[in-house]
Amino acid sequence: MEKKDRLTGAKISVFFLLVALLTAGLLSCSEKVTDDFVYDTAKSFEFRDVQYGSEVRQKMNVFLPASRSHDSTNVIVLIHGGGWVSGDKNDFDTFGNAFRIQGIAAVTMNYRYADAAKGIDYSDLLDDVGSALKCLADSSRRYTVKAENICLLGHSAGGHLALLYAYSRNSDRKVGKVVSLAGPTDLDDKLFLSISGVTDLVNELTGYNTSKRVDASPVNHASAVTTYLYHGKSDAIVPWQQSEKLFSLISNRNPKNKISLIENCGHGFNFYEFGRILEETVALITKN
Repeated sequence: MEKKDRLTGAKISVFFLLVALLTAGLLSCSEKVTDDFVYDTAKSFEFRDVQYGSEVRQKMNVFLPASRSHDSTNVIVLIHGGGWVSGDKNDFDTFGNAFRIQGIAAVTMNYRYADAAKGIDYSDLLDDVGSALKCLADSSRRYTVKAENICLLGHSAGGHLALLYAYSRNSDRKVGKVVSLAGPTDLDDKLFLSISGVTDLVNELTGYNTSKRVDASPVNHASAVTTYLYHGKSDAIVPWQQSEKLFSLISNRNPKNKISLIENCGHGFNFYEFGRILEETVALITKN
């Protein structure tokens, strides 16, 4: 794509993000439904705090576009960051609305926080992702969305969980695509662990069991699932080399795989970078 075209596309995506900001929270539904109920496919809906498990944090927000069909309405699940011990699904609501405006059903999900003292580790967090996907699949008829070829997208710790689930828990192949925004890929990497506070967070995630760092690292579960990696080269929390290392292992497994290393970008992404990521993710979901 020519630079001019890319900039134009980014401007269009930024417009949809602005619209999403204005419409977030305006469309909601708390209607009780029976098992055979199907939501009106001509209308757009937003469902908040849908319970996908019995734990307090096992909730998700669901954004359904208008003009839905089982054949054409794709689904993306957005996983928040926060070092595995903080963050919230509502952090991704603007993105959820933006995808909804583009005709894609979106889910923003919470998951249990990692807590070594309570025995909640990365395996439990992956279980939460799986439970959210099962709940979504069980509701696919009611929502009128596709229950396969789902895309996972996560930022930071959420990117790590998206990658690890898509690579190591995806036996039913329901997840067909994964997008990571500055997600850690190698939890045993000395450069990553040397960053202040990171070792403590990784220990919470792996139960202070250093051998589990290997199993909890996406680089050790390289897969052919279509993968897009985005990482700022000024990231002071998760080194950009983490994404580069994973890409070196998966680049030959799938020609659609892609990495974008962004100059002068830190751990977060600015509004225009998010616009570009939105544009490219929509194309990934709808065209590939």
